[in-house]
Amino acid sequence: MTESTQNTCAEFSIIFAFIQINVNGFLSRPLTQLGGLRQDDPLSPILSNLAFGPLFVANMPSIKLLAYADYLLVLLPDPAHLARLHTQLTNYSATFNARISLRKTQAFSLFGSPLPERYSTLRGDNVTD
Repeated sequence: MTESTQNTCAEFSIIFAFIQINVNGFLSRPLTQLGGLRQDDPLSPILSNLAFGPLFVANMPSIKLLAYADYLLVLLPDPAHLARLHTQLTNYSATFNARISLRKTQAFSLFGSPLPERYSTLRGDNVTD
């Protein structure tokens, strides 16, 4: 991640670390934010855009990202880019206290047939093919 992206991630983690509840114009004391929003909450898409934003602007020109809600599709041109993606996701996860669920991750070839050399790397992370 670039320095400006890391700074942005750090700023967002500070902003969203605490919440206050407004009851009849009186704010509660700051509470630690321990959970997320309900799945149908209208703020969810906005917060997803804010949360994923730094990942989208990370310096990964040859890696393409497509997102919908909290799903992310990553297009890698070759196996060598997997290590770079893993580094970016690790930095992003540490900054935002996020978890990347590799058990829910699936990999597939867009070339029409499996490429065993690609999948051997992924199996080490429990990614299915």
